Amino acid sequence: MEPLISVIVPVYNVEKYVTKCVNSIINQTYKNLEIILIDDGSTDNSGNICNDLQKKDDRIKVIHKKNGGLSDARNCGIDIANGDYIAFVDSDDYIHNRMYEILMYNALDKNADISMCGYMEADDYTLGDATIVDEMEVNNSDIKIYKSREEKLLCIFPSKIRFTVVWNKLYSKQIWEEYRFKTGEVYEDEQIYYKILYNCKKIVTCEDKMYYYVQRENSITGNDITLKIGYKINAYENKFYYFLEKNEKKAVKSALFEWKSLLVDSYCKNEIFKSGEERKAIKKLLERKKKRFAYELIAKKNYHFLNKGEIKSYIMFLICTDIYIEHFSKKHRNIYCK
Repeated sequence: MEPLISVIVPVYNVEKYVTKCVNSIINQTYKNLEIILIDDGSTDNSGNICNDLQKKDDRIKVIHKKNGGLSDARNCGIDIANGDYIAFVDSDDYIHNRMYEILMYNALDKNADISMCGYMEADDYTLGDATIVDEMEVNNSDIKIYKSREEKLLCIFPSKIRFTVVWNKLYSKQIWEEYRFKTGEVYEDEQIYYKILYNCKKIVTCEDKMYYYVQRENSITGNDITLKIGYKINAYENKFYYFLEKNEKKAVKSALFEWKSLLVDSYCKNEIFKSGEERKAIKKLLERKKKRFAYELIAKKNYHFLNKGEIKSYIMFLICTDIYIEHFSKKHRNIYCK
């Protein structure tokens, strides 16, 4: 018998999107599915729509719970999943009808515990109905395997969204025996993906774009820009500490560079695009993060993986950020100043 896939769909105030999303899962060519809809305290008609969908397909389970955020909803789904494999779909997105057929074939054929595909940014206007999307040709193209420690680190650095996100992948259930999403924060994928990729046995990827990521203004992650920047910086710092503990020198160096680049991004974007109280709040946040991390990096002497030139560069960035951006990051800054 084909392995069972538990597809976990967190649902929160997506009454305009959830039917299309769930139908794209129901219509998969791979039929041995358990579709778990987690109604995370929706205040619109999403919960009722989930109940109606459940009546149409006995593979669907609906859980209604108090609002706890995206991470909490995903964790709830993991806790009750019965599948041999686990997958995630966000309730405002949708997928190609062959996505799980191809991901499962690759997982079994290559004996991989993570199987992933490409994705495409979409909306109701660029790709239309899921039935039209299903007519797009996919041929399981450009298969790659990542097995060694060095190969898996290539997936993690530099960060690429198709590796960072959780929704374009099929996971062996054993992976989730150890991991859960961190609740109460946004950028929850950033907090966990590198641990999963680093510790799994084998990753197989194909380039076909079978997941359709719908960007909309009022998403489940919220809109407070200052909080979002803070959470993302937290995620990057945690990645640094994780690989520092593992004594992965190249990974630590890459994580530190990503952290610095994120702060440079945030300084530049804040200076160009933000104004008033929001700009002050973001700058205060960045200065606080920079000072705390300076203590962790310099005072605790967590810089043994850097050469002298790199140490000087980071010290200049930490102490004289404006001068650093002006003299060492002109190309980076020009991206936002055009």
